[in-house]
Amino acid sequence: MPSHPVPCEALTGDPAWLVWVFRETVWLSLAFSLPLAAVVTAVFVWRTGLSAKGAAALGLGVGLVLTVATVSYSIAAATCGYNLEQVHP
Repeated sequence: MPSHPVPCEALTGDPAWLVWVFRETVWLSLAFSLPLAAVVTAVFVWRTGLSAKGAAALGLGVGLVLTVATVSYSIAAATCGYNLEQVHP
């Protein structure tokens, strides 16, 4: 996580924060899309008789498309949350 805060509106304008958001969303996207891609591969090998290489290529394509779509959406729709704390004098 970058060491300096930025306003929410400038989150994707700062290179350090943009890289951090990209890295976090890539890992989350891969965690979501890789199991789905493995299931697609298994189903295509089992149901269609497609070769293992062809089904793996299809599963990899599905996984990559899902990853690119979720990463792009996550960065484009990035939002910030605020924590409000009461400070006692």
